[in-house]
Amino acid sequence: MQRTKSTNMIMSFKREELLVALEAQRKPLAKIDKVAIAKHKKDEAAYFKEWKAALKRAASWDYAEAKKYGFNLRSAKGDSWWGRGPTCPQSLVATLDARIAQVTASKQTRYRVQDAGWTKGLYTILTVTMPKPTAVC
Repeated sequence: MQRTKSTNMIMSFKREELLVALEAQRKPLAKIDKVAIAKHKKDEAAYFKEWKAALKRAASWDYAEAKKYGFNLRSAKGDSWWGRGPTCPQSLVATLDARIAQVTASKQTRYRVQDAGWTKGLYTILTVTMPKPTAVC
């Protein structure tokens, strides 16, 4: 198993502070979800259009050609159709709700959140809207 390099950024919170910080992320995460869903719908429409075109091509095949392709649809490029569809986006708001429930149910009073270990999910939710560092070279 390969380990990714940690940025070693550690955030310390009391339980109530962490819940407030998580709840403050709700609106930005909802906006990100909205954009992701719109992009997904667009990708699905394009995929469906391509799939219908592949069906039309397959309908014109004779038995020998269909057998040659293993009775599987082919894209316009000729590659197999299986497993090519757009994957559904994971809701960040649902992930936020799960993390809030996790912290609420816990008896832990202080949290050290970092981008490694069991607090990585909390770290991701808290930093997803932060600007990413850009390379200088």
